[in-house]
Amino acid sequence: MPRPRKIRQVQFPPRYTSFKPCGIPRIQLSQIELTLDEFEAIRLVDEQGLDQETAATQLGVSRPTVTRLVESARKKVASMLVKGGVLVIQGGNYRLDGYLYHCPRCRKFQERQSAIQMQARGCPHCHAAELVEIAPEG
Repeated sequence: MPRPRKIRQVQFPPRYTSFKPCGIPRIQLSQIELTLDEFEAIRLVDEQGLDQETAATQLGVSRPTVTRLVESARKKVASMLVKGGVLVIQGGNYRLDGYLYHCPRCRKFQERQSAIQMQARGCPHCHAAELVEIAPEG
């Protein structure tokens, strides 16, 4: 019997959850799914520049697991760029450590650790009272 997968710690959900080439209807494109744990792995390693050991600690997994996540994510992103497709970020075995909000008025994103604190304060940029929580699918 295989070991159960560890739940990966994802700091915040992605700001955008799908990407596609301009000018081509979505229905004509194949869908490529990037899981939130794969997204977090390439965010930590490629975008943040962390070494894989540090990224593994933040994700709550082993370094070889981070290597597999990064390799899988890079292949999917490369496939989307080369072949053209819709890259959808969803699913995976994860737990969110923070909350992401979007202000409909000024269109800025806010990352916060506390949902109650964020809703109480509103938007720090334009002072709009209403913020929309961005929750990942899956």
